[in-house]
Amino acid sequence: MKRRVARLYEINFHDEDSIQNELQNILKCSVDIIKETKRTLLAAAYELEDQRRLTNHFLKERKSVRVQPNDLLWGFFSSELTRFNQTKFRSFYVRSVAYEKEKIVLTVMLTYEKNKRWLDLKKQ
Repeated sequence: MKRRVARLYEINFHDEDSIQNELQNILKCSVDIIKETKRTLLAAAYELEDQRRLTNHFLKERKSVRVQPNDLLWGFFSSELTRFNQTKFRSFYVRSVAYEKEKIVLTVMLTYEKNKRWLDLKKQ
């Protein structure tokens, strides 16, 4: 019988200061911005993996289900965490993926859809 090992994701930020500065404008002061952002990105990584697994099952494909470099992860911030009680979404670009012994380390950066084009992300 084949034993399956659960892979854990770990989130690292390319530039933690820019994330802190950007998200402090939308999240309440009482919220730990980095901790909450990592939590929401972990949920997004596992959801993306589940979506790919279902797609492979229904389309009978054998594509990778893991989060890959150049993927986008969407961080969801509930209305309880944000100022003015509005639900907010922010996208994060996966710059690199490193495989360690028992975990997968994702290095992510915040994307600015309004100010940048997608091609600029690959140059950084």
